[in-house]
Amino acid sequence: MPRGQRMGGAISSIKARAPVAGGSLGVFGGLWSAFDCALAGWRQTEDPANAIVAGALAGGCLSVRGVFLSLFLAMCLC
Repeated sequence: MPRGQRMGGAISSIKARAPVAGGSLGVFGGLWSAFDCALAGWRQTEDPANAIVAGALAGGCLSVRGVFLSLFLAMCLC
């Protein structure tokens, strides 16, 4: 395949996946912000530990969502 066509295919692939990546980043950012604010209110302090724990909780929520989705799909296929 000529070089110009490969570059065009790569760019069109990036354009097709951009909304999915943006949506995933938005969900993670929203969860992180919610957990960060909740931890700051609960602990009555604003330090890096809030951000670290908020990131762990947001990642955990997103991974649990994926596990439940895969379990649901497996249940429907059986």
